[in-house]
Amino acid sequence: MKNLVNKHIPSLAILTLISFSAHVQRVKDTGRRQMTEHAFHGYEESMSMDTNQCLANLFLAMGELLAMQGANPHRVRAYRRAAETIFNLPVPIHTIAQRGELQALPSIGKDLAAKIQEFLTTGTIQAYEKLKTPLPPQVREWAKLPGFSEPLVHDLFYRLGITTLDDLERLVRSHLLRTRLRHSGSTQEVLEAIQALRHRHHQPI
Repeated sequence: MKNLVNKHIPSLAILTLISFSAHVQRVKDTGRRQMTEHAFHGYEESMSMDTNQCLANLFLAMGELLAMQGANPHRVRAYRRAAETIFNLPVPIHTIAQRGELQALPSIGKDLAAKIQEFLTTGTIQAYEKLKTPLPPQVREWAKLPGFSEPLVHDLFYRLGITTLDDLERLVRSHLLRTRLRHSGSTQEVLEAIQALRHRHHQPI
């Protein structure tokens, strides 16, 4: 009997080892799947927060364009306050829109809530398209810089008077782009993109 038991011990050990290895593999696969899902959701959230920044810059640009056209100061302030509200949101704006709670946000009334919905649906706001003054072609190219958008470039050009790549580079190096305009891109990436753009246009450094 003793010999019979001993004969089965290696077999039992092998079966146990196989079972344990399969369990470890299942744990690894589950861990990878969870990490992948977490990374995907994190990416989605970061993209959504970029939407917040883009929308806020668009409202800020609309306010400045209205101010330049001598519009009612109340309308100008409304867009600026809405931009500040959206800049400071801790969650993606589309999450609040899906809950039907846009008008619960500070400075967001019925009209602005409708414009937010329009932006989330179409990627733009027709009122902005009608308001904006065409940018010079070379300045319009700045919208392709990392973390930039057309409303942000419009704001830089018409409100802050940033009209050349030299002006833009100085602004980026001063970090005012990040602190005043809430630009979330990498400073180094923007500077490298400016150099590439300058080289393409053969502008002196």
